Amino acid sequence: VNNYMYIFGGINSQTLFDDLWCFNFNNDTWKKIDLKAKPKARHSTTLINYQNRYLFLFGGIDADNIVCSSSFLFDLIENKWS
Repeated sequence: VNNYMYIFGGINSQTLFDDLWCFNFNNDTWKKIDLKAKPKARHSTTLINYQNRYLFLFGGIDADNIVCSSSFLFDLIENKWS
């Protein structure tokens, strides 16, 4: 999205994540987008840009190893999930 890449969630050997990160290709820097209200932690999600304003998050696998069928919309201007 306009020289930025967004990543939600993920997993390492012991931790499942629920954070949203933005990579700026112009200056090669990462920024964590801190939010109180957000989807629960998951990995293996799909995150799609829509109209250069929204990020559509779908699916993933949660902490109980259950495949999620929920979806969320992140507004890049309002900086919030719905």
